[in-house]
Amino acid sequence: MRLMLLEMKRILKNPLFWISIALIFVFIYSQFGSGIDISDMDKPLPNQENYGITQTNNMSIIREKAIAQLLQEYSFNSYTTYPYGFYRQVELNDKKNLQMAKIISAISGTSIEEIQEKQKKQQSSLMNGEQIQHIIIAKAQDSISAQEFLDLMDKADELLGGGSFYSKKLIASQFGKRSKTYEEAIEDYELMINKDRVSGAYARLFCDYAGIIIGIIPIFLAVAIWFKDQRSKCQDLLFTRKTSSLKFIISRYLAMLILFSIFLIVMGSYYNIQIIKEFGLSKINPFYFYGYILIWLIPILAVLLSIGTFTTIATNSPSGILVMMTWWFLDVMNGLPGIKGGYGNSLILRHNIVGNTQIYLNNRAFIFINRGAYILFAIVILVISMSIYNLKREGKVFVRGIHKK
Repeated sequence: MRLMLLEMKRILKNPLFWISIALIFVFIYSQFGSGIDISDMDKPLPNQENYGITQTNNMSIIREKAIAQLLQEYSFNSYTTYPYGFYRQVELNDKKNLQMAKIISAISGTSIEEIQEKQKKQQSSLMNGEQIQHIIIAKAQDSISAQEFLDLMDKADELLGGGSFYSKKLIASQFGKRSKTYEEAIEDYELMINKDRVSGAYARLFCDYAGIIIGIIPIFLAVAIWFKDQRSKCQDLLFTRKTSSLKFIISRYLAMLILFSIFLIVMGSYYNIQIIKEFGLSKINPFYFYGYILIWLIPILAVLLSIGTFTTIATNSPSGILVMMTWWFLDVMNGLPGIKGGYGNSLILRHNIVGNTQIYLNNRAFIFINRGAYILFAIVILVISMSIYNLKREGKVFVRGIHKK
């Protein structure tokens, strides 16, 4: 405990820690705002123009929208993809264009010749695009099974070089969107009131924004703290101390984890207090914010700080920054299709909406497994870091040209 407190004092004196805190604060504040938007909790009324968007796994809806999009892009030989999050327009050569026609034919149960004939009619204005899509989609619904459809769309994605919304991974998130009905809007509202107790709905949004920024910023401090020991040759002195590698690394690791966690709790409390003022204690659960921070955000910090610790100890370099920046970029980009509640294997989970409570409830067990797996991963990485550090202290591995037997 004493060593951990000393490490905390050392971190608090480091300007990089306060710069990190400032950047995290500015990002969350700029996204979440100075206050909560209570209009998100307004009860839906009959005959409203719009009740928002919901996600469905209904294959009829997914098929119809996906095929319509694919036919439109095929007719102009211009396909939109987002490999690694970057926009890319793809134009297929004659060979690949024929392969795409075969995929569309297999999906729709329409011959290649018939598809090409309809495309010619569209181009000559004898039939419009919607008419062609309607004819082909009508035949497509019953032509093949759902699994065969997904497999063929996945092949279309591969033909485009990947990164399209036709892949099995993304097709439902892109083409399964539809407008909510009044009944569905009422059901979601009641879930936010009764299950989320208001607090949970806002806590998920807070964690969505906070998760993005804490998924990258703390790595700079984690690397700097360890790298500074090497640059200042303080590490040579630390190697000779009686304190065990286990105690030293855990103390420093927990010092960083606790300080960043305290800041997240303080900032979460700011919005939690606003919710209490707006809705009253009887309608909310004031502990939900802290539960979400613990389960949703702490595993991100745990992984980030363990990666910073491991890479710096193992390589004697700030390579952890590059490692985590790459991971962060791919994670955030891959999470965009499920931004309203996409729970994949990502470190940074997304739920960028007040509501969609049922989607969260349906995936709650998986979220716990996901978070638990990342905590376990962080522990394993930390244990490996301790082993490497201990080997360096014993002079069994190369360290800055010294301590090698």
